[in-house]
Amino acid sequence: MKKMMFAFAAAAAIGAFAIESANVVGYTQTSNPAPKSYVMVANSFQDVGGTTLDLNKIATEATAGAYDTASSSAPMLKIWDPTAGNGIGAYYTYYLITDAYDEDTDDEVTAWADRNGDCAKDVTLPLGSALWYICQTETGKSVTMSGEVSPASDLTISATTPGYTMVANPFPQATDLNTVEWYAADGKTPLAPATYDTQSTAAPTIKVWDAAAGNGIGAYLTYYYISDAYDEDNDEEVTAWADRNGDVADISIPAGQGFWLILPSGHTGVKATFTK
Repeated sequence: MKKMMFAFAAAAAIGAFAIESANVVGYTQTSNPAPKSYVMVANSFQDVGGTTLDLNKIATEATAGAYDTASSSAPMLKIWDPTAGNGIGAYYTYYLITDAYDEDTDDEVTAWADRNGDCAKDVTLPLGSALWYICQTETGKSVTMSGEVSPASDLTISATTPGYTMVANPFPQATDLNTVEWYAADGKTPLAPATYDTQSTAAPTIKVWDAAAGNGIGAYLTYYYISDAYDEDNDEEVTAWADRNGDVADISIPAGQGFWLILPSGHTGVKATFTK
């Protein structure tokens, strides 16, 4: 289940979130369909007056665990770094625990913490990034992303290396992949497509995770950027994101949901411009 709400800062506050800005603020909310289900959550907000979102601004209904049992029972956030491990990529994992160590106050607090049990105070999420939310022992527990919506009319996200990058719409709104402007690494040259016959090995690829599929096991929907996608409405071939059958993708990724952007070898990067 996904929810989205906006409000003007001069008019209202959202829950306990302190509003200090004349810009629009809001939240997106997503729940897990089953214990241990992976839910890919988008970050489409920034801290009030900032440009990124503090990890410990992420709220959840899930019950916090304890450091000693965190790996098996605590709610988790997993952030993918495609540049780690000499470009192989790696996850950074954070647990919601009741005994996270706060170095500033020399105290134990309930917070998202790293593998060492230290409060993840210096971890921030850029607009247009995404991460996994995993509730290990409960069902239907929401995770809420909230903050200020960027006042920009359009924003560009990028993937800088071949392989997998976890991304999202930097605005809290649904995403039609074929209305986003897609460019090569220079931000000017149109993104090079593959063809239907070579899509599985040569095409830029997007994978959208459906956490509820397979009775909560989850499954991916896959789309390829190709030059000969079939547009049924106009009965012609066009350059577009297409499904596995080569048909122009008819999909709206919900607000608050991230997705994988996958670049094959030979691509030096991609930039995508989203419009509010």
